[in-house]
Amino acid sequence: MLRFKVILGLLCSLLLSAVPARAYDAADLENADAYYNDHSYQLALTEYEKFRSAKASEDLTREVSFKWADSVVKAKDPSRQEEAQKSLEDLVASKVHDRWWAEAGVTLAVGYIERDPYGKQAEIKTMLDNARDYWAGSPQVELARERFIAISFTLADFVTTRWGWYGGDIKPLRLGREK
Repeated sequence: MLRFKVILGLLCSLLLSAVPARAYDAADLENADAYYNDHSYQLALTEYEKFRSAKASEDLTREVSFKWADSVVKAKDPSRQEEAQKSLEDLVASKVHDRWWAEAGVTLAVGYIERDPYGKQAEIKTMLDNARDYWAGSPQVELARERFIAISFTLADFVTTRWGWYGGDIKPLRLGREK
């Protein structure tokens, strides 16, 4: 009888471990997004961690990847900084130029400004210029206005503190042109 229970227990554990991870959707991220929007980055980090290995659409996977990495950076979690930076660099290097590409560029640029502003000057300017360009052409007008202005001030502050008021090589916008 004991042998039967052991074998049954092993079979049940094998069956449960063979079940693929459940896909998630935007509704599953409500708690994590609430923490993230309230700037409770450590709590958001633990919530987004649950979804990092699960399957979802490409857009949702990119969103979770960004928000997880951004939460790590803003929570200043030293044990995950390298992994978060790699995740942000992957988003910036991707061929998909969406909101998460622009947001990842800003997070990386701000991180570089804090840690190594002189060694990463070209990367910082490029990422901030690209993010401004993305938000200038975004159809989400309310969000785009807020993000564009914040990024413009970050870029202007970066340029003027390094090169003074004569640093005029900020990339012009793409208004009225195709993407």
